[in-house]
Amino acid sequence: MPSTIQNFIAALSRKGFAKQNQFDVVITLPTAIGFIVPELTFRAESASFPGKSITTIDDHRGTLGPIRKIGYNEMYENYNITFICDRDLTEKEILEKWMDLIVGNFRVDNKITSSNYNVGYYDDYKGTIEIQQYDETNRPTYKMKLLEAYPTNVSSLEASWASADIHKVTGTFAYRYYQVDSYLNRNKNRPPELNLPDSI
Repeated sequence: MPSTIQNFIAALSRKGFAKQNQFDVVITLPTAIGFIVPELTFRAESASFPGKSITTIDDHRGTLGPIRKIGYNEMYENYNITFICDRDLTEKEILEKWMDLIVGNFRVDNKITSSNYNVGYYDDYKGTIEIQQYDETNRPTYKMKLLEAYPTNVSSLEASWASADIHKVTGTFAYRYYQVDSYLNRNKNRPPELNLPDSI
């Protein structure tokens, strides 16, 4: 029997909607940074829940007709977060200090020595980024944790006498992979319509 408009509306109303402005971002900096800035969470104006893609190879073995594509690995896209800057441009400085752990601290050390240009150890500059979605009651419903994350780019900041706009800096991050904690993945407190078999 075809669904009616009333059934369609009821189905949408029962589950509600995920809204773009109900989120937060928590960044765990490498311990080598030496300080914690919880304000980064409140300064994150925009972020995203990243996607991923599967890399494939063409399989020609014993096939007639269209080529069969075989998946063999997953790829994760770079990740962007835009921060509202305070008067001291602290957000920009934090990202660049993080990058100093990767390529050396010659940016802030006037001495030209080989140690200032040393590439850092991976374990010393990787961090984590957590992005969480909330519902209308501020209940967390979905969380992605980006593991082994670090910044690869910090955007420039335009200065102009013709503008009084607030500075916003965008950090681009690489990461190895992500983990997901969603409402569907939890075994308790699920409504009957979401109580899926464990095999799914």
